[in-house]
Amino acid sequence: FGMSSAWREIFWIKRKRSVNPVKSLAEMGGLILEIPEQGIIYTNEIPSLEVFANIAFNAYNLLRDSGEEYVLTGSWLECLALDSKIHPLHSRRLLTNAMEHGLIRCLIEGSTPDRRFEDHTLDTITVHDGVWEIRQFHLYQGDFLFPNRAAVRIRLER
Repeated sequence: FGMSSAWREIFWIKRKRSVNPVKSLAEMGGLILEIPEQGIIYTNEIPSLEVFANIAFNAYNLLRDSGEEYVLTGSWLECLALDSKIHPLHSRRLLTNAMEHGLIRCLIEGSTPDRRFEDHTLDTITVHDGVWEIRQFHLYQGDFLFPNRAAVRIRLER
């Protein structure tokens, strides 16, 4: 569809190619997540904190390699979207709330960002002091779950 040049600039979002604005808006709104090699996932679930804690812990256990206590944050977020239809924006908020209510404990490891999954991104939009900011996160680089903290890998405990 026709877009003004200002909107085309907004949806460029520091990529090598332009972004589909409808997909990007749906992703920013928590409705979908595009996972390379998987396609676009409709993310329509927002469970209660108690249900989320169980889902989050089950996804974590599903991803653990034998003997490994930490899993890649991006894998965990994508697993929640694929298996339980929970968008990473909701997962981030629900994880924080579940931790505050003592339902789950999250330990993080800020190792070197995993560059194998550079195309696994999430477009977000926030408003700070009346200024809209569109930002793209790389789900495997560890800067999405906790602001100003590196969380490349996570470990969940009850």
